[in-house]
Amino acid sequence: MSTNAVSIAPANSAREDRLRELMALYPEPDWRAYAADRAWLAEQQNARALDAHVGRVVAAYEQRVVAVGDDYTDLLIELSERFGVHPGRIVVVGIE
Repeated sequence: MSTNAVSIAPANSAREDRLRELMALYPEPDWRAYAADRAWLAEQQNARALDAHVGRVVAAYEQRVVAVGDDYTDLLIELSERFGVHPGRIVVVGIE
């Protein structure tokens, strides 16, 4: 396994439960806004602006990088709580 591989932590019922709670708590995301953030993040990747984060997970919201971490699910939970939005609204990608 590469040392630069992004991983998803093993299933944890408490984390999965919290993610489901957040999904039920907040309305469905605005998918146009999600798509705009995803396109913006792809532009950043293509411009090599995220190279410092190779092997990590990067999250974007409202066309800015809002967090860098090591676990996709943890970032979704943290940022959903921080911004008060559905976890599906946050764009999270692994940087390779």
